[in-house]
Amino acid sequence: MVDVNPKGLEHLAFLTWDTAATVKFYEEILGMPLVHAIVDDKVPSANISNIRFLHTFFDMGGGSQLGFIEIDGLPSEQPDANIPNWPRHIAIKVDSLDALEARRQDLLAKGIAVSDVHGHGAHSRSIYLYDPNGVRLEFCYAERSINPDATQRAHDVVEQALRDLVHPATPTPVAARR
Repeated sequence: MVDVNPKGLEHLAFLTWDTAATVKFYEEILGMPLVHAIVDDKVPSANISNIRFLHTFFDMGGGSQLGFIEIDGLPSEQPDANIPNWPRHIAIKVDSLDALEARRQDLLAKGIAVSDVHGHGAHSRSIYLYDPNGVRLEFCYAERSINPDATQRAHDVVEQALRDLVHPATPTPVAARR
């Protein structure tokens, strides 16, 4: 039988409106080399033809890549004031707390606005910045185990939180419906 379970991240893809600035930022600022590029005008999986685009790929390490697509003539995206800019982000792994602080100091030395180190519980620390496309980036060091106990704890947290969150599909929290 063939194993169809995920094996890791191949790539994520985002829009860019300035490929030159994107290449400069990811290569020169973050040290993520441009490893592949495609120019085409067809996307058969989306039934698209005659729309010229440039798709670039940057090496994130560990076999993962970050991609950007510039579509010829596409106007810049206008942020939606109703959606906060912090939830959508890319978290990039580093090997240690020392590596996280070194990355932060390197970014500061290059004139990049980067956050202080922030914690997420007892086992995770991160820094945050934005790329030229407005994509929020997180560099993260985490000491988490992925095992059945951790999975159960995660399910318990989700179940508890869903009792109080307001969802567009069900605007009244579960706790208030009792």
